[in-house]
This record gives sequence, structure tokens and C-alpha cells, in this order.
Amino acid sequence: MKVRTPGKLFIVGEYAVLEKGEALLSPVEQSAETEVTPSKKSLIISRAESETVLDLSVALQKLPLIGSIAAQLGQECFRHKEIILDTREFFRNNVKLGLGSSAALTIAAIKILEPFKSVPDMISLGRQCHNNFQKKKGSGADIALSACGNPISFSQDNGAREIIFPENLHMLAIWSGVPQSTADMLAALERWKEGNPIFYNNCIDELSLISRECTRNIKHADTTDFIENIIRYDSTLEKLSSLSGLGFYNQVHKKMRDRALNAGLAYKPSGAGGGDFGIAFSHELGLLEKHRETLSGEGAYTFFL
Repeated sequence: MKVRTPGKLFIVGEYAVLEKGEALLSPVEQSAETEVTPSKKSLIISRAESETVLDLSVALQKLPLIGSIAAQLGQECFRHKEIILDTREFFRNNVKLGLGSSAALTIAAIKILEPFKSVPDMISLGRQCHNNFQKKKGSGADIALSACGNPISFSQDNGAREIIFPENLHMLAIWSGVPQSTADMLAALERWKEGNPIFYNNCIDELSLISRECTRNIKHADTTDFIENIIRYDSTLEKLSSLSGLGFYNQVHKKMRDRALNAGLAYKPSGAGGGDFGIAFSHELGLLEKHRETLSGEGAYTFFL
């Protein structure tokens, strides 16, 4: 038995979704794959940068995500099975792409070990496992996207709802070439929040307002206003980066944004890490195709969403 679950990119709503905002996410073609076969032994085969074969007792100690999943599902789910956990698609030239591999793998493992769980139950269980693995409370949006497998809106109040992007909204994901740790950035943001609650709340309120407007734009297939709100969100992200001193809106993203603007496109970073991917937006596919051709000629990694 095999299961595949997709990774994700934030279209809009990173940071805001940690509080009262709404996020829009898209699946990507990179997926985590799990495979289970009966076995006299209890083995975990991890395939990432390299392949590692471990007895279950060792895997529970050396693979924190497996330990977190086993703590919720029980170790019996893993016994007398050979379980393959494959996240190789999330690596490019031995560099990990920031596309939500651990969330995708969490859901892929739950789906193959507990295949009859409903999507809401899978999301709830996945969040518990993933939060324990990361030793923090994340938004859960990445878990929800992997469980649903389709574009979603997500908020703490309303959970996940599947959405459909307008046909004339075109989005190009662009790899910055700089991997970053979202967990580290969110931990630093939490420390800044504690000392600067007014500035933090003002920025998050502004991001939340724009993200909700983006959701309404998508619901009404209003691509023009959506792209205008993407530009507003990008500007507010840069303000939060500057005020907090975290610098997640770094020079790499500023350069990528300037090039996109010069090509007649909108742009924003995707996710909270400060590196990884940015997304260029347009209602004209030809402009994005031309931009992609230019970037690809320079060796950049891009793909359409």
C-alpha cells in the first residue's frame, strides 16, 4: 500500500494565520510518499538526502517525527511492518526546499497507518504530532493542506475549506536558493512579540485584514483586486520584518521582488522563514512565462502553481 501527500506554498496569510487571519495555500507537485508491507521485523526506511534503514526501537529514538507519531497512534501501529518514508522530492541538489515536507510526511504516515480517519480527524491528529515534533504550536495550515490535497483557505476559527483559484490568476513559484528555518523565525517573532505587543498586534491586524480581503477576492474570482491586495500584503510583510528586526524580508527577496516588478508582475515571499520561495503573480500568463524563461536561463528553479 502506498500513499502520497503534497507539500505546500503559502499564497498569502503567513504570520496572520498564527492569530486571527486567514491563509490561502496551494499544493505543490512535490509530495511525501509512504509505503507499508507486512514483515516479521519492524523496520523504518527513511529516504531523504540518503537512505537509512532502522529497527523501530532505534527509529523512535533517532527520528523525532516517528517518535511523535508513535506517541499519538501507539507503537503497535508500526510493529511487524516495513514502512518506507520518502521525502526525496523535497530536495534539489541535496538542498532541502521549503515546501512543508515534514507536514506532508506526517499526514502520509497517518493516512497509511490509520486509513479510515476522516479529514478533520486527520488534521487534528496531524497537528498534535507535528507540533510535538517541532516543539512548538504552529498554525496547522501546512498539515491541513496536506490532508486536503487541494487549494485551501485556513484560519484558526474556521479550519480548512477548499477553494478554487480563478482561471485568470497565474502564479509562478521562484526558489530563492536560500533555505531557512521557519521554526527558528517564528520563535524569534514570539520573543519580539512579548516585548513589543502593540507593534506586533498592529502589524498582525493589518496582515489579517488584507488576508481576509484576499479570501473574499478569490471567492468572487476578482483577480485584479486580489493582486492589488497581494502588493499590500507584501508591503506589510516588509514593514513587520523591519520593525521586528528579524529581517525575514531579506535582500534576496527584495531583489526577486524588484525583478518581478520590472517584468510587470506582483511579488511576495511565501512562508515565514525568510528564504525558500517567493511567488510572482499576474493575470497575464504571457508575462509570467517570459519571466520564467529569463530566470530559467540564469539557472533559477521555478514552477507554476
